[in-house]
Amino acid sequence: MRRTAFLGLSLLLSGCSGFGSFLGATFSLNGDPARPVAAVENEQRANGQAVNAAPIPVQTGNVWPGPIKPLPSLAQIAKTLPEAAGVPTLPAVPVNPAEPVPPINAPPAVAPPPATAVPPAGPPATTSPTASQYRPSVQVGTMISTSHGPEKVSGGTGNFLTLTTPGGQYGGIMVPNGNGTSTIIRPDGSVETVATPH
Repeated sequence: MRRTAFLGLSLLLSGCSGFGSFLGATFSLNGDPARPVAAVENEQRANGQAVNAAPIPVQTGNVWPGPIKPLPSLAQIAKTLPEAAGVPTLPAVPVNPAEPVPPINAPPAVAPPPATAVPPAGPPATTSPTASQYRPSVQVGTMISTSHGPEKVSGGTGNFLTLTTPGGQYGGIMVPNGNGTSTIIRPDGSVETVATPH
């Protein structure tokens, strides 16, 4: 019965990947079939074998590179570029500073619209908001009840408020959430959510 079970298991395993692959991955002469095949110093040292490594010889002379060569100037590059690239040079044109130089590829002049033209109808121009429009919902001097005790609003804008303790120490930044609560961010990175008074 055991021989039949062993033969059946062997045939079953041979059907998956081949019996030779199964035996090669399971049994090996070196004891570990998954062991990498390498004959380098590191493997010999890892296996506890004696390593006959040749010492690194000392190089004679100055092994350090010399000083960094200075970069060529643009004038030196300009002298060597046309000859090296085969680009013909243009003759130099004397420029009279009294004459205005016409712009290259200047757009054609456009006549201004007639004075009787009516501006197109559109939405009215909006003015940029002023600092007074960014008033916080909580006024400066309001006391806020926090887990660190009562703290006073000492400044800020409509986007954030600063808090100080009754002793005058910096308490953190309070950001309104828009739902009747505000998030306080402390200098130590802790975060707290409190009810915002109206």
